[in-house]
Amino acid sequence: MRCFFLLLFLDGCLCTNEKTLTIEPHYLAGWKGSCILIPCQIKYTYSGRRLNNISLIWYFDPSYDGKEYTGTILYNSSRTSQKHVIPTIAGLQERATFAGNLSERNCSLKISQLQKSDDGSYGARLYGILENDFSKKKWYHPASLNILDPPPKPTLQIYPTENKEGQPTNVKCSMSYHCPDEPITMILSGLEEERMSAQRSTGGLREVRKELRFVPTWKDHGKLVTCSVMDKGREISHNTMKLVVKHAPKGVELRADPGTTLREGEKLSLECLVNSTYPDVLEYQWWKNNDLTNGMIHGSRMNIDPLGGHHSGHYKCGARNGLGTTESEELPIDVQYPPKETKIQFPSRTIEENDAVTLECSFTANPPITKYEWYKHSESNVIGSQRELHFQAIQPNDSGTYYCKAYNPIDEAKSSLFTLDVLYRPKDVQLAVLNSQPIKEGQTIQFNCSVGSSNPRTNWYKLLENNVVRTRPAESSLITSPAKPGRATTYHCDACNNVGCTSSPRISVNVHFAPKNVKAVRDPPGPIKEGAFLNLSCQVEAANPEEMTYRWSKDQQPLDAKGATLILQEVAPGDSGSYSCDATNSVGTTASRPLQLNVQYGPRSVSVTVDTKEAIIEGNNVLLRCENDAKPPSHSYKWYWNGEEIFQKTSDVLELQKVEVWQSGDYFCTASNEISENESQSVALIVSCE
Repeated sequence: MRCFFLLLFLDGCLCTNEKTLTIEPHYLAGWKGSCILIPCQIKYTYSGRRLNNISLIWYFDPSYDGKEYTGTILYNSSRTSQKHVIPTIAGLQERATFAGNLSERNCSLKISQLQKSDDGSYGARLYGILENDFSKKKWYHPASLNILDPPPKPTLQIYPTENKEGQPTNVKCSMSYHCPDEPITMILSGLEEERMSAQRSTGGLREVRKELRFVPTWKDHGKLVTCSVMDKGREISHNTMKLVVKHAPKGVELRADPGTTLREGEKLSLECLVNSTYPDVLEYQWWKNNDLTNGMIHGSRMNIDPLGGHHSGHYKCGARNGLGTTESEELPIDVQYPPKETKIQFPSRTIEENDAVTLECSFTANPPITKYEWYKHSESNVIGSQRELHFQAIQPNDSGTYYCKAYNPIDEAKSSLFTLDVLYRPKDVQLAVLNSQPIKEGQTIQFNCSVGSSNPRTNWYKLLENNVVRTRPAESSLITSPAKPGRATTYHCDACNNVGCTSSPRISVNVHFAPKNVKAVRDPPGPIKEGAFLNLSCQVEAANPEEMTYRWSKDQQPLDAKGATLILQEVAPGDSGSYSCDATNSVGTTASRPLQLNVQYGPRSVSVTVDTKEAIIEGNNVLLRCENDAKPPSHSYKWYWNGEEIFQKTSDVLELQKVEVWQSGDYFCTASNEISENESQSVALIVSCE
C-alpha cells in the first residue's frame, strides 16, 4: 500500500483522488483447495475524458523499482498467448484465470485450487490513453490474499445472547467467500427438524449467510446450535454456540427417600429436583396438604422424623428463580404406625332405656384396622367384631364397663375402659293403703308408693284419684289424702325421676259416708187439690253403706210413719204443712230440706158483711163485702139484689153511693177460684128515710 501512494507522484502517474482502477475488497481471504475471485473494475472516464486503448497486467508478489513494477506476471492483456497467462510458477497456469472483460471494464482475476503458496501480494497495472491526449497513462492497485489452512470457521451469532422463554430469537451464520463460480452452502443444525426448516439463505455476492428465526422453549436451553460450511456435500468448517434461554424452573419433581411408604420411626428425606432452570434456583418452598410449611428453605432437601399420622399427607415443593416459581406434582407420603389413641366414642347425651345407642371404637392407625373386638369388662367373650357396637333398644342390664381392641398389620391396641350407665324410669311401682278398714269420710287415707328400682333414684311421687292429680308432688313415698265419699274410688301413684314417671296399678278405696243429698219428693207434682192422692218419698242420692232407716216429720213434729214413703190418700186442707225426712245408716243421719205442702180448695164460709153497724140512712154510702176462705184466693165475684145479678160488679166489695130507699132488699154474692164456686147467704139491707 505504501508503494501505491509513492506511484502517485512518479512520472506518468496521475496524481488525483479520482479512482479509475478499483479492487474492492482488496484484502481477500480464501482457503486451501478453494477458489478466489479478485474483483477489479476500470472506470470508463477519467477527469471527464474517455479512457481508450487500455491494457492490463496482473502481478503476483509485485515490486517497484522506481519506474515500473516487476514480478510474476499472471495476466498481460497485451500478449496473445493462450488466455493471456504467462506460466511463471509451476501449476499456476492451470489455476489463474482472467475472469474479466476489458471491453466491459471488468479486470477481475480468478485463482482456483488455492495453495498455501498463493498467500501474498497481488497487483493490477492499467495502461490507457485519454481522449484528445496521445500520452500513455498508468494506474496501479494492490490486492492481498490470505490463504488459510484449514478453512476458517463461519461467524455464528445468536441474538439476543440471553433470551427469555417465548421471546423470538435470531440465529445468523455468515462467511466471506470470493468465488461465486464455485458456490459453497451453509447448514444450521441443533434444533428440531420442523424448526430448522425455517432457515433461509440471505448472503450477498461475496458473502454466504444463513439466518433462522424461532421462538425458544425452556427445553432449548443449553442446546448447541451448529453452522456447517459445506463444499460439494462435504463439511469443510463449522462453528457452534450454546443457546441461553432464561426460564423459570422446569420439570420440578419431589422424591422421597427411602420411599413414599414408611413406618413410624424411619427417617424421611424429601428432595426437590429441578430438571432445568436458568438462572439458578434462589429458594425452595414446601407444602403439605396445600399449606405452606417450614417457611423458606434455602436448600433442595427437607428431612423429617415421621411421627404417626401427623406427617402423612400430600407434599409438594416449589423452586423459585428470578423468573418465577414452579411447583412439583403432589407426592403422597404414607407413614404407617400401629393403632394409637384408641378410645370409645359415645353419645354426649344421657342414655335412657330403649334408646338406640352406638359405641364407636375410635383410633388413629395406618394401615387401616383389619379387626375389631368388643368386650364387656365382666365377661371374657367377644361381644362385637365391628368398629361400632350397636344397641337397638338398650336395657338396664346393658349397663357396665366396656372396652375395645383394634388390630392392624403392625400391632394392636386396647382402649381405656368406658362405663355405660343406662338411665330408666322407676320400675315395679305399687300403691298400698296403710289405714285400717273401713275408712270413713273425714278420715285421712295413708298411702305408700313403693318402687322396685330406679336409675337415677326416684325424686318425687304423685297421687292420682280417678286419674286426676290430688296431691302436689312429694319427695316421700308416704302420701296422705282426705277420705272422700265414694264406694269405689280408684287411686294410683306416679313415681318419677329425671327420666320419666311410672304409674302403679290402680286400686279401689271404699270410703263409708252418711247419706248424701236427702230429699223429700212428692208425687204427683203440681198443685195439690183437696181430696187428691199424694205420695211422699224420701230420696237419698248416695250412701255407703246403703242400709238405711227413715223418719218423717211435719212442722218439725214426728209422724208415726216409717219407711222411705209417706202416703196421703185424700188430702185435706189440714194436711198442709212442712214435711221432712231423715235417712240414717251406720255412719250417720242426714235430714232433708223441708217440703212445703199447700192443699188447694174452693171458696168456703162465703158471707156478705156490711161495713157499718148503724142504721142505714138514705143518702149515705154503703159498702158490702163478700167474705170467704179459699186457696188459692177467689178471683171472681158476682153480686145479686133480690135474686137479680147486678152486672158490672165483679169485685169482692159492692159500693152503694148515696143509697136510696128503693135500694133496700136482699143482697148475696158468689165467690169462685180455680177449684170451685160458692155463694153466700142473703143479707137484708134496709134503707131508712131521713
